[in-house]
Order: sequence, then structure tokens, then C-alpha cells
Amino acid sequence: MSESCCHAPVPAVPSPKVASKFELYAPLLVITGVAVLAAFALHSGFAVPLMTGMMGMFLCFLATLQLFSLKGFAATFKKYDPVAKHSRLYAHAFPFFELGLGLLFLADALPLLANLLVLILFAINTVGVVRVIRSGEDVRCSCIGTAFNLPVGRVTLAENLAMILMAACGLVF
Repeated sequence: MSESCCHAPVPAVPSPKVASKFELYAPLLVITGVAVLAAFALHSGFAVPLMTGMMGMFLCFLATLQLFSLKGFAATFKKYDPVAKHSRLYAHAFPFFELGLGLLFLADALPLLANLLVLILFAINTVGVVRVIRSGEDVRCSCIGTAFNLPVGRVTLAENLAMILMAACGLVF
């Protein structure tokens, strides 16, 4: 009987691939990146009103959660957003739109444009949210990313309506 079967060398554990290392640290990198961008926006020297700052932080945090799994976000988002349903590019770009808008609010830069875009984007999304609520479908909400199992429903509708109302106030005042 050969001893080689019992004393075979144990293969070395391969070093983690670059992709898996990136996946391991992706949450930290995304949070750090968003924090740095938000800090630059706040450091721009403008006094940011409370509602504007809240909208900016809210949009940045939503975008941060969505960016943890951009592919998962897009796949879930297209199930209820009318534009994302027909445009893969829009579904993947939406978190970056939210992040950009959040940074504009934090910098208090281009307030009319930022409020108008929030009003448009959230109004479009609200159409899809209302459709899901009326149909009774069980659809997962991607507004806070895919790490949480939040259903599209009245809370999603309330979030959208609050953002629409704040953006409308920002346009009027």
C-alpha cells in the first residue's frame, strides 16, 4: 500500500483575486468616497439651509446604499420604475443621479436645477410605486439598496412624496 495517498501534499490556498478583494472592501470604499464628496460639497463655503442639507444627506445616503450592489439595485429598480423598466442605462445610472443631486444640495449649488430634477425623478418613480401599490404586487424596494428587504408600498410612496414636496418648496421659495 502506498503512503502517498495518506501524505499527499496539501495544496496551497490561492491568494484572493483582486476582484474578491475589491468586493470585500467595496462597502468601506463606497462610504469613504461618498463621505469625501459630501465633505467637499459642504466645504464649498456656502451656508446650507436645514431642508437643503437634509435632502442632500438623504440623497447621498440612499445613493451610498444603492451603490453597494449596483447590479442588484438596477435589477430591482427596473421592476417598478417606469423609465428603468425600459432603460438599463438609466437603472444603473440612477444612484449616481441621486448622489450628484445630494452633493448639489450639500454644496447649495444650482438649487433650481437640483430641485427640478428631484421633482421630476421622484415624480416618475412615484408613478411606478403607485402602480405597484394598486396592483398588490409584492415588489422589493431598491431605494435603500438590496441589503434590506423593504417592500414597495406606502413607506416608499411617503418617501417619494416628501422628496417631491421638499423639492417643490425649494422651487417656490
